Amino acid sequence: SEHLDSSVDFVLHELHSGATLNEIIGAYDNTPRREMIAIVDKQEFKQLMDYIRKTDPKAFVTVYAVSEMRYMPKK
Repeated sequence: SEHLDSSVDFVLHELHSGATLNEIIGAYDNTPRREMIAIVDKQEFKQLMDYIRKTDPKAFVTVYAVSEMRYMPKK
């Protein structure tokens, strides 16, 4: 996304969730990019997707179903 920083800010400060950023290289055009990985629940997912659709409708989004994870509970 061209607006990755605002999406990260949304995850951290609006959803009060965590995120991981990775430096990646797109294989199609060999362009360096940043990728955000965030694990959110169903309600947060809807909020995040609504936010991304508004701020950057062309953002590339991949969704995975997570069956198990270990984490520290949100405060």
